[in-house]
Amino acid sequence: MTIKNEIKSGLLIRFISRYCGLVVQIITMGILARLLSPKEFGVIAVVTVFIRFFELLSHMGLGSAIIQNKELNEEDHSAIFTFTIIAGLFFAFCFYNFSHFIAKFYLNEEYINICKYLSISVLFSSFNIVPKSLMRKKLKLKKMGIIEVGADIISGMVAIYLAYNKISYYALIWKSNLRLIILFTFQYIFSELKFKYILNFKPILKIAKFSVWQFLSDFTNFFSINLGNILIGKYIGLVNLGYYDKAYTLMSYPTYNLLYVISPVLHPVLSKHQDEYETIYNSYLKIIRISTLIGMPLSIYLYFTADELIKIVFGQQWIQSVPIFKILALSIWVQISLSCSDSIFKVTGRTDYLFLKTFLSNIFMASGIFFGIQHKSLNIIAYGMLFSFFISFFINYWIIFKIIFKSRLMLFFNELKSSIIITIIIFVLLSIISSYLCIKNIYFLFLIKSLITFIGFIVALFFTKESKFIFNIFFKDNVLLLKK
Repeated sequence: MTIKNEIKSGLLIRFISRYCGLVVQIITMGILARLLSPKEFGVIAVVTVFIRFFELLSHMGLGSAIIQNKELNEEDHSAIFTFTIIAGLFFAFCFYNFSHFIAKFYLNEEYINICKYLSISVLFSSFNIVPKSLMRKKLKLKKMGIIEVGADIISGMVAIYLAYNKISYYALIWKSNLRLIILFTFQYIFSELKFKYILNFKPILKIAKFSVWQFLSDFTNFFSINLGNILIGKYIGLVNLGYYDKAYTLMSYPTYNLLYVISPVLHPVLSKHQDEYETIYNSYLKIIRISTLIGMPLSIYLYFTADELIKIVFGQQWIQSVPIFKILALSIWVQISLSCSDSIFKVTGRTDYLFLKTFLSNIFMASGIFFGIQHKSLNIIAYGMLFSFFISFFINYWIIFKIIFKSRLMLFFNELKSSIIITIIIFVLLSIISSYLCIKNIYFLFLIKSLITFIGFIVALFFTKESKFIFNIFFKDNVLLLKK
């Protein structure tokens, strides 16, 4: 199978499975948002930040390094698996005891019990590093998709049952724990990983250089993204954190899920051709073109449908999340574009540059968050995030095109021309509807805006002749690679 066909079939499988999971997640969160209060979501949002931190420490950039390195054998995988089990036990124990610090910091003793239960999530997240990476490396994407959707459904149903029976935020705790337990159990089985207790650090040293830079990049990225949750919960309040978290979560669904469509396919497929820079470069130009064709119009669509989306998905009680969501929605196309680029840093072995661009971008993000905290304004925090994403956008592509590929940056901007034209058309159509169409029924108004956006997008594709490009990508061979 050619690289183009591998990417195409892999993306199709991941797209179907991931967006089935997205539908399940949105339905689940929509029901839970009506059963639980903003404060209850705010409480868990605080702890989630610290969980991600301890998961980050236990992962240490190993997952991507396993995929990238083609010299690792079965015994190496077992040795790394043993290491991740020990790391998981250690960091779960640390998180278990870290609960006292969180309780003291937020003046809430309930965090002690919450963190003790959620240490299970830290444990199984670490256990699953090697099984998950091996399934991605072997491109067992269909099985991965089925397992993930199944885990979302089962954990979601259990959470809804617990929330309905007034178990409060413990419903969200067990949703997280159960999902990770299911993922580990089945991905371990289907990864064909054989557990052997091998305490050998040589396989770790084989991937150390790659994984260290990947870890440092993830480490700095963690603080910039999660800093807002920590400070909002402390200085602006848990209720406001609940509103912010809901807006950020809804905004991140398209980017997070598209990342989980692209990255599990792009990195393992292109890593087979890691010495063929021309192949990677030409494939990447077309991926940028596709991602912006989707991302730019999507950002405008979500901006204009923010009010209807929040009310439909989460309910009237979350209306204060709307202005935050509208601001963050404008960054979605940037995040989608950036989500494609991380695989390029990995596949070219330049995770040092990945760390550099992440570090520089996150300085701006942290500055925006601190400025918003000082003014106790969620909107200012959102604007700070938006500004930092655009700074990251320019830093990212300057490094990729000028330093890694030694190419002209204008070639990148040429790929955006049609996307900008299509986005302007969508913007004009939705501006007219929002200004002159008075419909009180939010469901009907949402439907009208969605139909107009879809029709406008299709017409604009033909107007800019991008329809031919899309057709060739999905229905013709040798389009996504090799030749310009």
